[in-house]
Amino acid sequence: GKTVSLDDGTANISLEVPADFSTTTAEFQLIQISDDDVLAETGNPSDLTAANNHTYSLVALTNLNTAITNFDEAITVTITYDDSEVSSLVESSLVIYRWDGSSWNALTSCSVDESANTVTCQTSNFSTFVLFGEAVSSSSSSTGGRAAPPPPSLGSGSVEKTIPMHDS
Repeated sequence: GKTVSLDDGTANISLEVPADFSTTTAEFQLIQISDDDVLAETGNPSDLTAANNHTYSLVALTNLNTAITNFDEAITVTITYDDSEVSSLVESSLVIYRWDGSSWNALTSCSVDESANTVTCQTSNFSTFVLFGEAVSSSSSSTGGRAAPPPPSLGSGSVEKTIPMHDS
Protein backbone atom coordinates (compact mmCIF):
# COMPACT_ATOMS: atom_id res chain seq x y z
CA GLY A 1 0.00 0.00 0.00
CA LYS A 2 0.88 3.65 -0.34
CA THR A 3 -0.03 7.00 1.13
CA VAL A 4 -1.21 9.66 -1.32
CA SER A 5 -1.63 13.18 -0.01
CA LEU A 6 -2.48 16.72 -1.02
CA ASP A 7 -1.19 19.32 1.42
CA ASP A 8 -1.01 22.74 -0.16
CA GLY A 9 -2.64 25.92 1.08
CA THR A 10 -6.00 25.03 2.61
CA ALA A 11 -6.03 21.58 0.96
CA ASN A 12 -5.14 18.84 3.42
CA ILE A 13 -6.30 15.33 2.56
CA SER A 14 -4.51 12.00 2.51
CA LEU A 15 -5.36 8.50 1.33
CA GLU A 16 -4.05 5.21 2.68
CA VAL A 17 -4.27 2.92 -0.35
CA PRO A 18 -3.92 -0.81 0.35
CA ALA A 19 -1.78 -2.81 -2.09
CA ASP A 20 -4.80 -4.82 -3.23
CA PHE A 21 -7.23 -1.88 -3.63
CA SER A 22 -7.83 -3.08 -7.22
CA THR A 23 -6.58 -5.60 -9.74
CA THR A 24 -5.95 -2.68 -12.11
CA THR A 25 -3.05 -0.21 -12.01
CA ALA A 26 -4.21 3.37 -11.42
CA GLU A 27 -3.10 6.94 -10.91
CA PHE A 28 -4.80 8.85 -8.11
CA GLN A 29 -5.88 12.43 -8.69
CA LEU A 30 -6.74 14.61 -5.68
CA ILE A 31 -8.25 18.02 -6.44
CA GLN A 32 -9.51 20.65 -4.01
CA ILE A 33 -12.63 22.23 -5.54
CA SER A 34 -14.90 25.15 -4.68
CA ASP A 35 -17.26 24.53 -1.75
CA ASP A 36 -19.82 26.98 -3.13
CA ASP A 37 -19.83 25.52 -6.66
CA VAL A 38 -20.39 21.97 -5.40
CA LEU A 39 -23.01 22.85 -2.80
CA ALA A 40 -24.92 25.06 -5.27
CA GLU A 41 -25.37 21.92 -7.41
CA THR A 42 -25.92 19.33 -4.65
CA GLY A 43 -27.14 21.08 -1.52
CA ASN A 44 -26.17 19.88 1.97
CA PRO A 45 -27.23 16.71 3.74
CA SER A 46 -30.12 17.45 6.10
CA ASP A 47 -29.15 19.59 9.12
CA LEU A 48 -25.43 19.66 8.21
CA THR A 49 -23.07 22.43 7.14
CA ALA A 50 -19.87 22.11 5.10
CA ALA A 51 -16.55 22.83 6.78
CA ASN A 52 -14.75 25.64 5.02
CA ASN A 53 -12.14 24.64 2.40
CA HIS A 54 -12.65 20.86 2.49
CA THR A 55 -14.37 19.87 -0.75
CA TYR A 56 -12.42 17.46 -2.95
CA SER A 57 -12.70 15.47 -6.14
CA LEU A 58 -10.94 12.11 -5.83
CA VAL A 59 -10.34 10.00 -8.93
CA ALA A 60 -8.43 6.79 -9.67
CA LEU A 61 -7.57 6.68 -13.38
CA THR A 62 -6.43 3.65 -15.38
CA ASN A 63 -5.84 5.92 -18.40
CA LEU A 64 -6.90 9.42 -19.49
CA ASN A 65 -10.52 8.40 -20.10
CA THR A 66 -11.18 5.54 -17.67
CA ALA A 67 -11.74 5.86 -13.93
CA ILE A 68 -12.04 3.12 -11.33
CA THR A 69 -15.08 4.05 -9.25
CA ASN A 70 -15.31 0.97 -7.00
CA PHE A 71 -12.45 -0.63 -5.10
CA ASP A 72 -11.85 -4.23 -4.06
CA GLU A 73 -10.44 -3.05 -0.74
CA ALA A 74 -11.52 0.08 1.17
CA ILE A 75 -9.30 3.16 1.04
CA THR A 76 -8.79 5.26 4.18
CA VAL A 77 -9.47 8.99 3.71
CA THR A 78 -8.14 11.50 6.27
CA ILE A 79 -8.93 15.21 6.20
CA THR A 80 -6.89 17.50 8.44
CA TYR A 81 -8.51 20.84 9.27
CA ASP A 82 -7.66 24.06 11.09
CA ASP A 83 -9.83 25.09 14.04
CA SER A 84 -10.85 28.23 12.12
CA GLU A 85 -12.29 26.07 9.30
CA VAL A 86 -14.71 24.34 11.67
CA SER A 87 -15.26 27.08 14.28
CA SER A 88 -18.96 27.30 13.39
CA LEU A 89 -19.41 23.50 13.62
CA VAL A 90 -19.63 21.01 16.47
CA GLU A 91 -16.21 19.42 16.08
CA SER A 92 -17.26 15.98 17.37
CA SER A 93 -19.99 15.82 14.69
CA LEU A 94 -17.60 16.03 11.70
CA VAL A 95 -18.02 13.31 9.05
CA ILE A 96 -16.75 12.95 5.49
CA TYR A 97 -19.57 12.53 2.94
CA ARG A 98 -19.38 11.26 -0.66
CA TRP A 99 -21.66 12.41 -3.48
CA ASP A 100 -23.00 9.39 -5.44
CA GLY A 101 -24.48 11.43 -8.28
CA SER A 102 -27.84 11.97 -6.60
CA SER A 103 -27.31 12.18 -2.82
CA TRP A 104 -24.72 12.57 -0.06
CA ASN A 105 -23.61 9.41 1.76
CA ALA A 106 -21.66 9.39 5.03
CA LEU A 107 -18.48 7.36 4.79
CA THR A 108 -18.09 4.37 7.10
CA SER A 109 -15.83 3.68 10.07
CA CYS A 110 -15.31 7.39 10.74
CA SER A 111 -13.42 8.82 13.69
CA VAL A 112 -12.73 12.39 14.76
CA ASP A 113 -9.48 13.18 16.56
CA GLU A 114 -10.11 16.65 17.98
CA SER A 115 -6.58 17.04 19.37
CA ALA A 116 -4.98 16.21 15.97
CA ASN A 117 -7.76 18.01 14.01
CA THR A 118 -8.41 15.02 11.75
CA VAL A 119 -11.40 13.09 10.47
CA THR A 120 -10.63 9.60 9.17
CA CYS A 121 -13.11 7.38 7.29
CA GLN A 122 -13.23 4.42 4.88
CA THR A 123 -14.51 4.45 1.29
CA SER A 124 -14.80 1.91 -1.50
CA ASN A 125 -15.87 4.51 -4.09
CA PHE A 126 -14.53 7.79 -5.42
CA SER A 127 -16.27 10.98 -6.54
CA THR A 128 -16.75 14.30 -4.73
CA PHE A 129 -16.09 14.42 -0.97
CA VAL A 130 -17.01 17.11 1.57
CA LEU A 131 -16.35 17.44 5.30
CA PHE A 132 -19.71 18.19 6.97
CA GLY A 133 -20.75 18.78 10.56
CA GLU A 134 -23.58 20.10 12.71
CA ALA A 135 -23.70 23.89 13.09
CA VAL A 136 -23.19 25.27 16.59
CA SER A 137 -26.28 26.92 18.02
CA SER A 138 -27.27 30.13 16.23
CA SER A 139 -26.84 32.12 19.43
CA SER A 140 -23.10 31.37 19.45
CA SER A 141 -22.45 31.75 15.71
CA SER A 142 -23.53 34.42 13.27
CA THR A 143 -21.52 33.15 10.30
CA GLY A 144 -24.22 30.84 8.92
CA GLY A 145 -21.88 27.85 8.92
CA ARG A 146 -18.97 29.62 7.24
CA ALA A 147 -15.72 30.52 8.96
CA ALA A 148 -14.02 32.19 5.97
CA PRO A 149 -14.47 32.73 2.23
CA PRO A 150 -14.45 29.62 0.00
CA PRO A 151 -11.37 28.57 -1.99
CA PRO A 152 -11.10 29.46 -5.67
CA SER A 153 -12.92 27.20 -8.12
CA LEU A 154 -11.06 24.63 -10.24
CA GLY A 155 -9.07 26.32 -12.96
CA SER A 156 -8.40 29.52 -11.03
CA GLY A 157 -5.85 28.54 -8.42
CA SER A 158 -7.27 25.24 -7.15
CA VAL A 159 -4.84 22.63 -5.97
CA GLU A 160 -4.43 19.38 -7.87
CA LYS A 161 -2.04 16.47 -7.52
CA THR A 162 -1.82 13.25 -9.57
CA ILE A 163 0.21 10.37 -8.20
CA PRO A 164 0.87 7.10 -10.06
CA MET A 165 -0.07 3.96 -8.11
CA HIS A 166 0.69 0.44 -9.22
CA ASP A 167 -0.75 -2.73 -7.78
CA SER A 168 1.63 -5.11 -6.03
